[in-house]
Amino acid sequence: LIDVARDNWRVANWASAAPTPGTTNSVSAALPAFLPLWINELQPNNLSGITDRFAERDPWMELHYSGTNSLVISNFFLSDSPTNLGRWQFPTTSTISTNQFLVVFLDNQPAQSSATEWHGAFRPSTTNGAVYLSRYLNGSTQIVDYLSYSFVPTNRSFGSAPDAQSIERRQFFYVTPGTNNNPASAPTPVVISEWMADNAAPNGLADPVDGKFQDWFELYNPNTNSFDLSGYFLTDTLSLPDKWQIPNNTIIAPNGFLIVWADNETAQNGLGVNGDLHANFQLSNGGEAIGLFAPDGTPQSTVTFGPQFQNISQGRFPTGNTNQTYWFMTNSTPRSANAYPAVNNTPALAPIGNRTVTAGLTLALTAAGFDLDAPPQSLSYSLDPGAPAGASIHPATGFFAWQTSATNGQSSVLLTVRVTDDGIPVKTASSTFRIDVVGTHQIGSVVRAPNGNVTLDWPSLIGRSYQVQMATNLTTSGWFNVGGNSAGTGQPMSLTDSAPTGAERYYRIIEQ
Repeated sequence: LIDVARDNWRVANWASAAPTPGTTNSVSAALPAFLPLWINELQPNNLSGITDRFAERDPWMELHYSGTNSLVISNFFLSDSPTNLGRWQFPTTSTISTNQFLVVFLDNQPAQSSATEWHGAFRPSTTNGAVYLSRYLNGSTQIVDYLSYSFVPTNRSFGSAPDAQSIERRQFFYVTPGTNNNPASAPTPVVISEWMADNAAPNGLADPVDGKFQDWFELYNPNTNSFDLSGYFLTDTLSLPDKWQIPNNTIIAPNGFLIVWADNETAQNGLGVNGDLHANFQLSNGGEAIGLFAPDGTPQSTVTFGPQFQNISQGRFPTGNTNQTYWFMTNSTPRSANAYPAVNNTPALAPIGNRTVTAGLTLALTAAGFDLDAPPQSLSYSLDPGAPAGASIHPATGFFAWQTSATNGQSSVLLTVRVTDDGIPVKTASSTFRIDVVGTHQIGSVVRAPNGNVTLDWPSLIGRSYQVQMATNLTTSGWFNVGGNSAGTGQPMSLTDSAPTGAERYYRIIEQ
């Protein structure tokens, strides 16, 4: 029979009882109320914790009683097997006081028990298992509480948070035998040290499991002791701190590094040669966040970053720095200390496309340079030798202007804009583009054929449109379209006005 309120059952006659669908259970019985007695904490791997009176460090468990009066527990049992609940019985006249946290050593040395220190007749598994608390009542055995666990790291414990309940149970960094459980996370957290959200072949970092070039980030342990990340969480959405839980037995060595592939391929965990992890999310090269959270949901290390550059990582310098200043690193350093200051990154200059300008007009544009260092260095702009007379660029803003003249018509010139940083050593980048200068826009010729048709031609620019208009005199504003709007081709264009009438006829071309 199952008691759904506490997941306990009555053992007697349960296995052999016939099913009774639609009627009263054949082995039903009234059970007394459960006592407020709980398995509150368990430490199955005790190598540096409490000792018994023989100076031995053994596994132990803790009971907590929240009743109003002391409770006799001499008819209670402890076991690590649901099929042998009576493995160890509490000594005769044993009691537990109100709000007491009672420790029992589970060392399989019951002969060491005394009136003030109890030793159970079994040792719990160090990897995974369960401990059962039961009592003998009315001729049958009743489970009062049990605690199931899987991989509790060495010198950590597992139990109720808060105390005295079986719904919320978790690992503890702070072990508290004989007193209230402490759910606080470990101090001095591991930090997110470096990340690459635009990792590409052939110059990026390949995943040793499948050879793919995918997003990755690096965790760094700044402590002088190994750090156990079992049960911690990683996420790319800080509002969802428990997006992916780090597997059990994930240990970072002192001053060690751990690569996490943000590839959404969690089945690859445990397959790599470097102990790399594979999270259930990917990073955006347009910018987002990465977070490391403790089992209790408190943030341990978070970063928020902006747009990224292909095969350029970003991270902290020095490696364990916890401020919010991040550096771009053309030389990424996975699994080792970040090395930004050894390199001055080359600035970048957005490409400047070829331009066309009419002779006599001014061509203006702004060169857009940016520095990959963080914080960005100062940039200055200049024109390489060979720039046409009258062309200039502002050294700080990159604003370029060239006032052409009528003598520049129907010519082309190559011009190079250069951007220079103030790093050590100085680095530069450049962009070369062509400027085509075309003649002033006027009607090239007007020819009247014997049949009266009038043909006009004129130069055109790509990206412009042209409309021919006519009027019968110049004393009025009555201009009328001849033909439709025509797109410029960069070559001379023409239009024929068929058999115009009237003694006078005037033409003009509208450029848009």
